[in-house]
Amino acid sequence: MRQINDEVNAQIEIISVHVPKTAGSTFKKVLLGIYGHNNVILDYPTPEKRRYQALENLHNCTKVIHGHFPANKYDKYYPEARKIIWLRNPIITLFSRYYFLKKVYQKHYASKMQEYLQQNNNVDLMQFAEIPENQNLITKKYIKGTNLTDFYFIGIQEFFETDIKEVKEMLKWPELMIGYKNKNISVEYQHNLQNFLANKQKIARLAKLNQEDIEIYQEALSFREKRLINIGLLYGNNPKQKQIELTQIPQLKLNPERIYLETINIPNNSEPVISIGNIDKVIVNSEGLQISGWVASLYHGIVKKMQVTVAGREIDNFKINCGLPSPGVKKKFFYLDKAETARFSIEIPLLPEEILQYQDCLLTLTSLFRGGKGTILLKPINPCLPIPNPKYIKSIGYGDQRAFANKAFKFLGYFIQIAGLQPTNKVLDIGCGVGRIAHSLAYYLDPTTQYEGFDISDNLVSWARQNITPVRANFTFQYLNIYHSMYNPSGSIMATYLSFPYQNASFDFVCAISVFIHLHAAEIRNYLHEIYRVLRKGGRCFLTCFLLNSESRHLIAKGKISRNIIYELEESFAKNPDLPEESIGFPENLLLNWIEEQGFIVVNKTLGFWCGRQAFVCEDFLVIEKV
Repeated sequence: MRQINDEVNAQIEIISVHVPKTAGSTFKKVLLGIYGHNNVILDYPTPEKRRYQALENLHNCTKVIHGHFPANKYDKYYPEARKIIWLRNPIITLFSRYYFLKKVYQKHYASKMQEYLQQNNNVDLMQFAEIPENQNLITKKYIKGTNLTDFYFIGIQEFFETDIKEVKEMLKWPELMIGYKNKNISVEYQHNLQNFLANKQKIARLAKLNQEDIEIYQEALSFREKRLINIGLLYGNNPKQKQIELTQIPQLKLNPERIYLETINIPNNSEPVISIGNIDKVIVNSEGLQISGWVASLYHGIVKKMQVTVAGREIDNFKINCGLPSPGVKKKFFYLDKAETARFSIEIPLLPEEILQYQDCLLTLTSLFRGGKGTILLKPINPCLPIPNPKYIKSIGYGDQRAFANKAFKFLGYFIQIAGLQPTNKVLDIGCGVGRIAHSLAYYLDPTTQYEGFDISDNLVSWARQNITPVRANFTFQYLNIYHSMYNPSGSIMATYLSFPYQNASFDFVCAISVFIHLHAAEIRNYLHEIYRVLRKGGRCFLTCFLLNSESRHLIAKGKISRNIIYELEESFAKNPDLPEESIGFPENLLLNWIEEQGFIVVNKTLGFWCGRQAFVCEDFLVIEKV
């Protein structure tokens, strides 16, 4: 690659990767319109093979680089630039590219593949697809060496008009005047496309040849689903646009362009359908177990069925009513699909002798949508564990007793679905406090396993010991006199040198909720070392933190939220320079390097809304595994 002139100090804001036939040309017009022709560098191959000649025009005002190039090409030069890419159904992309190369031929600008098709005019689409360089074009040429999580924005060509509005809002662009039109609108093209899509054998063959690209596309659709779940305002007052989205998205995910991916052994995304809901009431009486609540997803319709589990045992005999009116849900979550009919009720008949069995146990509801299983809903039935009084709850955060319990069971759901927690796992809770996490784990963990928790507050640990351990004998709480300027200024143990009071490889699961956000760099490295030591091989840790990357820094700079983590420490940044332990964030790459150097792999990264991004959770989540 040609070296970029060291004398140029361009502040590149956007690296735009143009995958052919995915609306990249239209997006190029948008970029040129927003930033001006003089501030956008176009990096495209030329017949003379001077691919990088555009970089010779790089100047200090350049803001954007756009073109056909690998996504990681400029990483070492502009690591903070926001990467943007547009994707499209890979099979339709292949079809469109084939007809484009055959029909649009300019001798002086023809690529090798166009020359080949001109010289071999009888090569049909299937023969074209069998050529190795035409297979998995996205993963091999444009995303190789890059994860989708590295992109600031991933647009879907099929939803260009909606997604371009979203990226406009994210980047605070002025009103856009450029619309999107499909260039291949000829009758011949549409006729050939419909005939092609009707041939399932050909579709199956192309899917097999482009398996990697299809998986990437499915993953991108899932990312878009997560992105949109909390931004109902995207639709504004345009219910028609929302209805178009709700109709088209499932077709794209499972049936893009009427291609039935599930019939050709392309695996669906294993993650649950993203849904929101709540179990409002659980009543046990002489009539049985009565449950009511609500649940809705972004675009998978009303819940079709429910899987009901009580105390780890699946229940088969129950009556369920779905699609009940829910005006309150509609008002608050108007962007969810069928939000107006999201309520449900469940009745489980019980014999008199069974009623006593349905006490102090965990109820788990798994919603079944047309797209798969939703996120689980959890609630205890006639719980015997007390909830701390408001004084203790206030010491660990905000909210009332109801919010305390709801958050506890939300985290239990994350542990189960994101981190794979099993009832038989032995658990260590770092910073257990008054026992919020223990409160939910007490209804999930098997009595034969062990929960251990430690904290730096003697008062909080004492409450947990007095109120949880007598009811759950396998739950143990320990006070460690660790120094912390906010929470234990008289502590005698320095966190940098702390050795957890547990044997090597003695736990299957470790959680550290809202711990790393109050620790300095050296303390975190020591905690990671200790977590690795006490975990068994294959064991996992679920931790929360504040990750500083290009997106979070950009949102902080725009004043999106009050958690203004901008004051530089030695290896981190703080919100309050006078009391940095209040909120500490770390450069994402730095923290991930510490994790990997210790011997962990990152198996899940979920970004939160603490910095102003649209997300489901507040702090960032990491699930790491000892290898």
